[in-house]
Amino acid sequence: MFYKSSSIGGSIGGQIYLSDRQKDIIDLIKQNPKISYRKMAEILDIADSAVKKHLEKLKKLGVIERVGGTRGYWKVNI
Repeated sequence: MFYKSSSIGGSIGGQIYLSDRQKDIIDLIKQNPKISYRKMAEILDIADSAVKKHLEKLKKLGVIERVGGTRGYWKVNI
């Protein structure tokens, strides 16, 4: 997949465009698939609500998915 920094994530012609923050979140998930959104917020020094917003966008794009419930893990699909 092709990554390009942009202020919002989106897809055009099969390419996925992600913000730097979204890429950071994907990297954290790859390092620890069981990471919580609160831990991501702490590491990235941003609000919990900002992490939730980015996660929802990434899920909508099909880049990540949550497997299982609260004790589940994140799966990166790219």
